[in-house]
Amino acid sequence: MSSCPTGDSQLCNRCEQIDLTAVLEAPRSINGQEVMLLGMMREEMTFSTCPLCRLFASVSPLANRNQLRNKFTLSHLRAFLGTAISGEWRTKERNVTAPGIVLGVCEGTEVKAFGNPQRRKCFARGVIGPITPLNLKVPAVQIRLVDQETVDYGRIRDWIEQCRNSHTISCQSQDTPRPLGMKFIDCQTRKLVQIEPSDNYYALSYVWGMPGPGNSVHQVSNSAQELPVSGVPRVIEDSISVVRELGGRFLWVDKYCINQNDATEKRIQIKSMDAIYEGATATIIAVAGSDSNCGLPGVNGRPRAKQPTAWVGGTLLASSLPHVSIVLANSSWATRGWTYQEAILSIRCLFFTDQQVYFVCRGMDCCESIELSPTPKLPVEEPIRLRADIFDVQLRTAGRQRIGLWEFFDHLHHYKNRQLSYDHDSLNAFRGIIAKFPYISIWGVPIALRKGAETSFLGEAECSIGFARGLWWDSPSDPWYDILGSNEKFVTFRRRIDFPSWSWAGWSGPIRPHVPYQLSHYLEDSWCNNVNQYTSSTRFWVDAGEQRQLSILQFLQEVRGNALFPETSPVLHVEANIFKVRIRAHLRRHNPIAYVCDCPPERECSYYRHDTVKYNVRFFEDPLQNERLCDRVFSQRWDAVELFRLSDDSKIPSLIIDWEGDVANVVGFVYLHELLLDEWKHHRRRVVFKLA
Repeated sequence: MSSCPTGDSQLCNRCEQIDLTAVLEAPRSINGQEVMLLGMMREEMTFSTCPLCRLFASVSPLANRNQLRNKFTLSHLRAFLGTAISGEWRTKERNVTAPGIVLGVCEGTEVKAFGNPQRRKCFARGVIGPITPLNLKVPAVQIRLVDQETVDYGRIRDWIEQCRNSHTISCQSQDTPRPLGMKFIDCQTRKLVQIEPSDNYYALSYVWGMPGPGNSVHQVSNSAQELPVSGVPRVIEDSISVVRELGGRFLWVDKYCINQNDATEKRIQIKSMDAIYEGATATIIAVAGSDSNCGLPGVNGRPRAKQPTAWVGGTLLASSLPHVSIVLANSSWATRGWTYQEAILSIRCLFFTDQQVYFVCRGMDCCESIELSPTPKLPVEEPIRLRADIFDVQLRTAGRQRIGLWEFFDHLHHYKNRQLSYDHDSLNAFRGIIAKFPYISIWGVPIALRKGAETSFLGEAECSIGFARGLWWDSPSDPWYDILGSNEKFVTFRRRIDFPSWSWAGWSGPIRPHVPYQLSHYLEDSWCNNVNQYTSSTRFWVDAGEQRQLSILQFLQEVRGNALFPETSPVLHVEANIFKVRIRAHLRRHNPIAYVCDCPPERECSYYRHDTVKYNVRFFEDPLQNERLCDRVFSQRWDAVELFRLSDDSKIPSLIIDWEGDVANVVGFVYLHELLLDEWKHHRRRVVFKLA
């Protein structure tokens, strides 16, 4: 790349060659039209004296000094029709005056291979467009300048109103009753009050920050009937201002609206998180900052980051700023466990970031930097996204209850990648999402009966199979699967002793996603832990206290209508086939990986027999990081409990258990294989035991 001359108004030699008038002519393809090669976009370009280079750098994947110069680190400039970024390619269906033209910096130099994935990545980082006078007949997409000092409340009100009028199916609350005695902040009087069922309110989602003085749940006074004069976290003060500016009056904030010292009230409201957030007009989400004292950018005098711009000739170009998914991925808010369900359950979200406000509902997403042409009313039959591009959840919905085991595990995967300050919140911070599924759960593990099944027509075997499907909440998958998108080869769990070892709530740490082979399997709720009901024989009983044991069928009949049955005993009584297995380390890989030795237990190990793909092992704790566990893993024989047999595969999902007296604890997952078990059938034993 040529060096840039001095002077902010001067362009470098390369950028001077760009004919902006020709570039802003309409491309003919949804994937745009290549303008020119840009080479490697280095981090230093952020500080270039060429204003156009700085603008390109703001929307490009920047390469650091350690990256090699290859086709993936090189970039090119591309022009797109605005209809491509607005989600509609066919302009005539949107009744717009012009498609609008935007520029993007795209990875790679192989233009022929450019397609939808590359286009989406480009749009996510942000695009560049000319700033032109606004008028009532706007093109499909028009870039706007964002005010650094204050939020555009008028546009936010317009977004909310458009959603209410257009998304009559997907974005209407389900009239779930609020908890009795629920309190709200009156933003006019600052008092804590109860409101009428017809009254609208806003909710707040934010990061409390690390426990400390003035920021602990145990230090929040609940005896007062109004907010204190001083000491209220800045994010709450700013949210009160936002509610007033939007024409609202009431705000729900967990810190003041839940009596943190009343265990009964706290438990009731935690179990009603779905009703609280789904019932709000919108949820204000404080993405900027790392604690409750950071406030909301653009509110009460807190400035926002400057929007990248550049003058080229007589045209002002500006960045649309990154897509909200990029901003969330780099925020502290997205690392906290409680905030996940707060956003997922909300019908409308207002993300306050350092650069602008993003509006996200179940039918559209908007931001201050992009002016979209009016979208027609969505027809009833049109599938509405449940924020696939924001929260990476693939299911399409139309305002109905979430359904399907695929989606349950999808949400669980995203939730388990987040952190909690207190281990005892492991289940509570996910209860709102559990309540939206048509499953009865035991310690958070769903009893996933077949779609449309009625309890009155089910047998004991089918009910146990449904629970076994829910118990397979993690998957050995490929043992070298990179779960965090980094170079880490194993993600270790940490035990949470307040919960049973067989529940996902009993372990901290990210779990692998359950990935369907086809999208249709996801949408139809098919083939997730698909059980062969004729060969699966594991049975479960719940310890109901007072020396009572309930089969899964009896449990379902007893708790009918109460999806969040109170957890009492962590003990399960299990009758299952148990196999003795040996665990070996894979000697052919740089990082040793555990697998099941397929040599018969009575023989010495012979490495040439091993088929590591079929017999993957997933210990919750990393044996390679724990010397004592490592010695045990590879020196003793382990008990593997058969959960069920898949109807479409020869692999058998099983639990690895460790004994403490007569009680077993789950310490990992393993795939066994039918062919392997046929050889070992004389080593199988049928056992009734306790699992905690």
